[in-house]
Parts: sequence; C-alpha cells; structure tokens
Amino acid sequence: MARTLGHVDTSMVSVSDIDQRADVKPRQEFYLWLTGTRKGARDMPRKPRDFKKGYCYHITVRCNSREFRLSKKTLRQTLLYTVDKARGKFRFKLYALCIMSNHVHYLIGPDRPRELSKIMHYINWYTAMCFNRLLNRTGHFWEQRYSSTAPKLSHVVPVK
Repeated sequence: MARTLGHVDTSMVSVSDIDQRADVKPRQEFYLWLTGTRKGARDMPRKPRDFKKGYCYHITVRCNSREFRLSKKTLRQTLLYTVDKARGKFRFKLYALCIMSNHVHYLIGPDRPRELSKIMHYINWYTAMCFNRLLNRTGHFWEQRYSSTAPKLSHVVPVK
C-alpha cells in the first residue's frame, strides 16, 4: 500500500528498505523515506567554490531584478568607501574595480583564498545596508551570490 504525504508518493521506498541500508544516518531516514533518495554532497544545489592560493578572482555582483540602482554618485562613493574599509579589515589586493549602473566587477587577489567569501559577504552586506538606507527601501539589494572565476593566464595583461 502506498503512503502519501501531501503530493509525495512514498511507495518507492519502504521502511524495511531503510533498515537494510546501514550507511544511512538517523537524520537522513525521514528524507529517504519521504523522497526515495539520499540527501548528501552529490545532491547539493551548487558546487563548492574552488579557491587556489596565489590566484586572483574576477567577481561579479548584480543589483536585484537587474535594476539600474548604482547610477547615483553617492552610491558609488559608498561602494568605494566600503571596499576601502574591507581592505583594512581583510588582507587582499584589489587589482581592478568597475562600477556599472546595475552591476560591479572586481578583480581581487586574497592573501588567504578561503577568505574570499568573507570579503564578499562583508562588502555585499555593508553596501546593501547603506544603499537601502540611502534609497529608503528594504529587502535584498544584490540579486544572487557573487559569481567568481579565476581568469586564465591568457586573459591577464601584464602591466609595465
């Protein structure tokens, strides 16, 4: 007999199937019973970031709903102030910064690669808080998590 919970059909997995799987942790039993699949690292919605020491990263952050919110001079100055404040708090090199009207490009070389997420969290959190106050609004300012790529050597132009 099939058990249903809402819209999920649980006939594909029985309780005896769960008992036979010794590798399933107790907290995963209900999820396995409910969906018929194991929840684990391979089911993650996104891949973990691959940070490498000595690399610089091209980072892009876009305004929520692709709105053109960064066109005001005060917002651009606030962003520059925040990046400068983050440089004092974290150790990283800022090779380039390009503020467009609805997104921002960074070229950052962190001293400790694992701190890149902390750097971007701080910059995005602080700017969103300031921008929302300046624009008299609430909610998300940035659309998603930042996107980061390590540029290939052929894309990096040496500066003389």
